[in-house]
Amino acid sequence: LSKLSELSARPKRVKSWFPSLMRSYSLEKKILRTVSSFIPPEEKSCVAQRTVCAKLDLGLSHQDQLDALEDIFEKLDESDSFYLGLYPTPRDMSSFQAEKLYRMYYGITQNLAFGRKFSPTFDATVLFEEPLQRFLSEENVDSFYHIHSNEDFVPRIDETNKAIERRRQRGLSVPKVEEILAGPNRGRSSEKEATAPRLHSDTEQHVCVGGTFDHLHAGHKLLLSVCAAIAAEAGIEKGQITLGLASGPLLKEKAFKEYIQPFNVRELKVRRLMSLLEPSLQISISPLEDPFGPSITIANLTTLVVSKESEKGGKLVNEERLKCGLNEVDIRVVDLVGSSNNNTEGVEPLQKISSTDTRRYMSIMGS
Repeated sequence: LSKLSELSARPKRVKSWFPSLMRSYSLEKKILRTVSSFIPPEEKSCVAQRTVCAKLDLGLSHQDQLDALEDIFEKLDESDSFYLGLYPTPRDMSSFQAEKLYRMYYGITQNLAFGRKFSPTFDATVLFEEPLQRFLSEENVDSFYHIHSNEDFVPRIDETNKAIERRRQRGLSVPKVEEILAGPNRGRSSEKEATAPRLHSDTEQHVCVGGTFDHLHAGHKLLLSVCAAIAAEAGIEKGQITLGLASGPLLKEKAFKEYIQPFNVRELKVRRLMSLLEPSLQISISPLEDPFGPSITIANLTTLVVSKESEKGGKLVNEERLKCGLNEVDIRVVDLVGSSNNNTEGVEPLQKISSTDTRRYMSIMGS
């Protein structure tokens, strides 16, 4: 620390390369461990955690959305949980359109978190209006922000007030509610653009996805959100999700494996998110101990959802299914949050989000 103080006091020619020196992994590790050693254990475990929600008007311009979200992120701490609700839900929204919106706003929230130097453990979730209202009615929420552009937002404020009243009736705390006026008055009619009834397809959708889902992050949430959107297209009775959760042999080669969450913790977090996205969908979760798991044994499987980095694995699944006398399935490839081809205008590019980074961070902090 004394060496760093000495360097920071030197002339500008030294300060110019000082930031790059600070980014050195080995030096960062020493600094974080040193600083962490001064924090009493009891204070480390008493970091205040808040749940903050925001409802965002999709009718706002992209820049107005960024400005409003930036204002909210200035009030957030990296220990907070942030839930972003998008409205109005587009009419006749396909799972492809849902994926596009999810990916964009996960990119925005994670880039804003990265810009404020939040740790990899920062928790952000993107929802549409109905799941957010359900979350507001049932979960502990400390602050709620309405981001909108016109007076027609009143009906949605009324819906929020109803959700808050349901909280009171259940004995839950009442969150602080704040309106954020963003952009020009666009004169839209919220009545006309209110969420339309979802149209269901005539075919069944049995969706399969697999992964470790350790320290659930934005990339995982995007993947699971797409699974829910695809299954929901078939309706409650025809939509089903089978999820293989990596276990045993598949975890042996993972970096910083000692920080991988137990199976039951990972399963609980996945189920909690899925129940929030589509509470009526059938979902089955089982241990995944080989690369294929249930994807090559389920006869009525229709769709396999994989991340961009697992695209080749999806093709291998179809090859194995054919060998087993089963039909090929539709391979749905979901892009990575923070990847180079997923940059969001107005925010700095972000490296791919991964559980490995989270575990590496935990190893540095000794937590």
